[in-house]
Amino acid sequence: MSLVFDVEAIPEDEGLDLELSESRKRFRIEAEDCSLARDIDLDGHLSRVGREAFFKGRVKTSLNLTCSRCLEPFQMEVDAEVSACFLPQPAQAPGEEMELNPADIEVEYYTENNIDLSQPVYDQILLTLPFVRLCRPDCRGLCPRCGINRNQEVCQCEEDKPLDPRLAVLKQLKDKMK
Repeated sequence: MSLVFDVEAIPEDEGLDLELSESRKRFRIEAEDCSLARDIDLDGHLSRVGREAFFKGRVKTSLNLTCSRCLEPFQMEVDAEVSACFLPQPAQAPGEEMELNPADIEVEYYTENNIDLSQPVYDQILLTLPFVRLCRPDCRGLCPRCGINRNQEVCQCEEDKPLDPRLAVLKQLKDKMK
């Protein structure tokens, strides 16, 4: 099913309840370290007041990610709320700048009576991505010396590492406290 709706086809008094599944290919999230693992499920309610349309719902999917510490692939489930307000495209002179307000973040503009839920869904999927992507909270990452994955093997580099001379005083204090 399509994520494009004719504004006039949305009943003004009751709206539309939606349960949709859209192909992951439509969203083109296909980077090497982040890609969609499965199709997108979207359910929610689409309503209309005059020429303004409103959507509130949930998006569910899975992403294939690469761990920021150990560089191993893992999957992250996405289950996020999506909301958007669709307004007719305002008449604007070419090249004219438009100032955005905080309320404009959830506003989408449409032309030719067609609203498309793709952009708000795409935006919400990307907004769920954590800044640091970890395969698990206690990921130990790669050894900076030998490159071994410290989640899978014990690295000997830490034992061979010489003590920073600036920290020698703290080591002496630690040894005295034993």
